[in-house]
Amino acid sequence: MMKLKLEDFAINIPELDFDNTEKLPAITEYFGQKRAYESILMGLEINQKTHNIFIAGPVNTGRRTFAKNILSKYSTNKKTPNDYIYVYNFKDSMKPKAISLKSGTAIKFKKELEETVEMAFNAIKKGIESEDFSQKRTKLEQEYLSERKKYGKN
Repeated sequence: MMKLKLEDFAINIPELDFDNTEKLPAITEYFGQKRAYESILMGLEINQKTHNIFIAGPVNTGRRTFAKNILSKYSTNKKTPNDYIYVYNFKDSMKPKAISLKSGTAIKFKKELEETVEMAFNAIKKGIESEDFSQKRTKLEQEYLSERKKYGKN
């Protein structure tokens, strides 16, 4: 039987010319991910609304960074796509309506819509709390009660 010495377990680590990894350039290529890379590129070339790209894998393995880097390279010579927003469908609540907006305008639209709703809410609240509204409401309540008494309904 062969006996091993401590020296037999030595690992030769090459000299590195940096102190820490902060100064190293970002990794632009992914080793061992050729199939994933090619799959994403193929998926990006499918110009159909019926297809999606789904990336799965363990947490904290760089999936998002991997995809973002590929998309950044891929999109440099592509037209920026439109923004899409989904709004309530009053005819069928289970099927929201999709609206296409010029790229970059959906966030502005959302902000303006929120401001409009807030203004409308405040205007209604102010109207309900006004003295004029209160007087009209009281008058209507009195008329209603008077009519109920006429017909014997207390």
